Amino acid sequence: MIPPGPVGRNTLWNLGGQGVSLVAGVVAMPVIVRHLGEQRFGVLALVWAVLGYFALFDFGLGRATTKFVAEQLERAPDAAGPLITRAVLAQLAMGLAGGVALAATTPMVVHRILSVPAVLEDETRAACYVLAGILPFVLLFSGLRAALEATQRFDLVNVIRTPATAASFIVPAALAPFGVGLVGIIATLGITRVAASGATVIALRRTIPGFRWTLRGTAVPLRDLLNYGGWVAVSNAVNPVLLYFDRFLLGGLAGVAAVGYYAPPYEAVTRLLVIPGALTTALFPAFSILLEQGKVEETGRLVRKSVAVLALVFALFAVVIGVFAAPLLDLWLGAAFAREGAMAMRLLAVAVFVNALAHVPNIWLYAAGRPDLPAKFQGLELPLYVLTSLLLVRRWGVTGAAAAWSLRVGFDAVLTFAAAYVVRRRRSVRAGW
Repeated sequence: MIPPGPVGRNTLWNLGGQGVSLVAGVVAMPVIVRHLGEQRFGVLALVWAVLGYFALFDFGLGRATTKFVAEQLERAPDAAGPLITRAVLAQLAMGLAGGVALAATTPMVVHRILSVPAVLEDETRAACYVLAGILPFVLLFSGLRAALEATQRFDLVNVIRTPATAASFIVPAALAPFGVGLVGIIATLGITRVAASGATVIALRRTIPGFRWTLRGTAVPLRDLLNYGGWVAVSNAVNPVLLYFDRFLLGGLAGVAAVGYYAPPYEAVTRLLVIPGALTTALFPAFSILLEQGKVEETGRLVRKSVAVLALVFALFAVVIGVFAAPLLDLWLGAAFAREGAMAMRLLAVAVFVNALAHVPNIWLYAAGRPDLPAKFQGLELPLYVLTSLLLVRRWGVTGAAAAWSLRVGFDAVLTFAAAYVVRRRRSVRAGW
């Protein structure tokens, strides 16, 4: 039995939650800049980056928790307690380690790396110490949310997560006009993470039958969680390089102006990937449960439906961008951007179409217990991508950067679809793909 919540409805919950956070950021940003000033806002922007990337680099335990808890709920829901307890404690321990590391390096970071103005040094140092204190709660919330996602109650996930995420923008916008500085803002953000963690604990107790916090009982060994999460962590570490290497290379070979022409169309087009991201977040626990039941054929039907929907949506985007890239850039940023970036935008639109489709077999591999394959593919792609980028950027500049990224994405899609097919065949179950 699939837990409550069809994939389509869960996807809409995920998109809605991300949309609210996006709107909050757009509305709040001018207020924050006006009242904090550019320098304090710069420090706050670094805090946002730390919060975002620290939650991402959780050694893959978030995704591992969702998979193994979803499978445990299918086998024996009342035995999920020990697994969730171990996973959450591991996340909390990593958060504590990260907090200690940040606190220990704060003097060096403030004085030598950030080049903080003298008038802001004390405030920035204190803000970093407060940030170090809330990092454990960032990963605690991440671990709890991953466990709740395993129940497929994405309505509860987003009701709790959306206010916590939007608070990153709303809290500074609300407090800065009253003269509250960085320390007070960051401390308040920490309180929102604690509150979100408490709400998730309540949701888990009400959603999972017989749930209780305990280390006693049969559970997936922590070693298995870490082994699975380790491969996810490899992907998380390599992925930013694959995403942003082209900008640094473009700046070095063609100048920072070229980066300026490339970044806006890249950001505009790749933002569309929030759609397959929301879908695959909903698909992951569903795939995990179906595969635990041995229903590979049913996952095949779900893969086909998901890929078909994404193909329809992103084909429309690709056609619109392909036809109107130049006038859209001209209207948005001016004639120079239309002249220099239109072809890059068209190439990126095609690449995003392909990448959107590959999201589905990619998450299927994670659900099938093969997180090693996406990580190995990225390790293979990285040197090839670097070499291709060097050749194409040197020859065609902005368009060459887009072409290199598109080729890398296309190669990754071919590998991902092929791997999913092979893994399915090895399970010796007809999936009807």
